[in-house]
Amino acid sequence: MRADVEASVEVLGQLDDGLNDARRCLLIVGTAHASTEITQDITTNTTWTAANGPYIVSKLVVVEQGVTVTLEPGTVVKFNAFSGFTVNGTVIAHGTPANKIYFTSGNDDSVAGDTNGTDAATVPKARDWMALFVPTSGTLDIDNTVVMYGGGGLCDRCRTAGIFGQGRIKVHNSIISH
Repeated sequence: MRADVEASVEVLGQLDDGLNDARRCLLIVGTAHASTEITQDITTNTTWTAANGPYIVSKLVVVEQGVTVTLEPGTVVKFNAFSGFTVNGTVIAHGTPANKIYFTSGNDDSVAGDTNGTDAATVPKARDWMALFVPTSGTLDIDNTVVMYGGGGLCDRCRTAGIFGQGRIKVHNSIISH
């Protein structure tokens, strides 16, 4: 888990306390943005929560057959280049109208902030990450979920926006874009 802290400091005047600079310290209070990095295939049933997110995926992660990953409302999953999910098991992402689940690009600062640390130097675009690939053995069940900027690293004729495959794919009340 990584925690990023953002804060601003304003110096209001000189401090004349007789201490040299090495003995002074400054306490900065800011807002911590924790994230969970996903670098391994998923081999056991697991639940991802908004509190432990955003989840940063940096490889093509396999959800093994017989394994279920459940995403709670408000969970954000960000994919770096050449990353995505191969869903041989089951992924269930049921958000709510007020608390959607997001699968988006690691370059997307509009959801869960600047998690790639570029201070908006990157802009998300179509095909930033691969896809949620669902082979015949897999199930993807999404509701009140937003999937953005996927489809990269796939064959040019696929033209997918982030979800494809021959498995069981259920999409309700969701947005798939870019």
